Amino acid sequence: METQKTTTFITLWENILTAIKQELTDSNYNTWFGSSKAMWLQDSGTVLVVGVPNEFIKNWISKKYLSFINKKLKEENDEIKNIKIIVSSKPKQTKVTKRNTIGSDDTPLSFERIDKKNNLNKKYSFKEFIISPHNEYVCAAAKAVVNKLGVAYNPFFIFGNTGVGKTHLLQAIGNQAAVMYPNIKIYYMSSETFINGYYNALQDGTVGDFKTKYRDYHLLIVDDAHFFKGKAKMLEEFFHLFNDLYNKNHQIVFSSDRHPQELDGIEERMISRFSSGMVLELSQPDVESREIILKEKAKRVGLELDQKTIDFVIKNINGGIREIEGILNTISMHKDLKNSNKIVFSDVYSVINTNIKHKRDISYKDVISKTCDFFDISKEEVFGKNKKNCFEGLIVIS
Repeated sequence: METQKTTTFITLWENILTAIKQELTDSNYNTWFGSSKAMWLQDSGTVLVVGVPNEFIKNWISKKYLSFINKKLKEENDEIKNIKIIVSSKPKQTKVTKRNTIGSDDTPLSFERIDKKNNLNKKYSFKEFIISPHNEYVCAAAKAVVNKLGVAYNPFFIFGNTGVGKTHLLQAIGNQAAVMYPNIKIYYMSSETFINGYYNALQDGTVGDFKTKYRDYHLLIVDDAHFFKGKAKMLEEFFHLFNDLYNKNHQIVFSSDRHPQELDGIEERMISRFSSGMVLELSQPDVESREIILKEKAKRVGLELDQKTIDFVIKNINGGIREIEGILNTISMHKDLKNSNKIVFSDVYSVINTNIKHKRDISYKDVISKTCDFFDISKEEVFGKNKKNCFEGLIVIS
């Protein structure tokens, strides 16, 4: 009995964490909840004690997220009434940096954002999606999908690196479709949700119900299709689901971290289905796009940045939108410490400088050094008397 109770409260906290993860960026989730752990039940099993590594995280969760956690708790379990956050040495220590603290995820979580019927987060809309040169074509295609659901671009497949806005765009398709076609059935899920649901149905003997559930949707949105890799039995089921939806002109939307043709571990017929509609890359933002995104996101969180600060940030950012959000988080905390909306370059240079991975200019010496290492030759061979023979050899090898 004791083991069953332990499994129950651990699973309960894991379910709550799953809901929280849908609301936060990866960096914020990992900072505040990545090292949390369900510890024990107290007060006759009515209070779940959750451990976190330090007082700062404890206070931040209590201030920003406790209302959401308690709402989710009531839905998940009517016997456990409250959550108590404590500082415990057992959870793995996570270093909290100012970069991951404030910004779009600073406000308390609102459970009402997630629509239980379609699993969509209402904050991800086309209106909130920042359009810039690097994503305007993909965004226009996504809107076209909604306008001609099941007719234009079916399936619709978006691929790109982490943090460039794929999930936002996928959910924007679902949210817009829900407004335009209130009577259709829509569902958003990650590929892992489908995989876990399928295996659970196998164990429970409810595969028939599982199949019927997904075949009823007029718009099915599947995030992170690359996780289908190596799941042969499950892919067999998904292949038949895809065919059934497609033959009924029901819209299917996918995202992945790579082009369908580069998805290893997935059989050719499924790759062919992924590629049969429109496949578009959501690329990393270029310099112009980074400036547009930075300015708009700063505006939305009430920050005023001078041009010198903007130029410095966009020059040194290597990643996508999430990295921009992380930098704004850093600046936002600095703003709060100064109690001012106006941020100037001198205020934030040192803080930003420690959080940005700087781009390094590559010299000809770097190229020569790396080339010599790769081909196992010395610099003397490159610059010495026999350099002609050396370079001819490199050309042949290349």
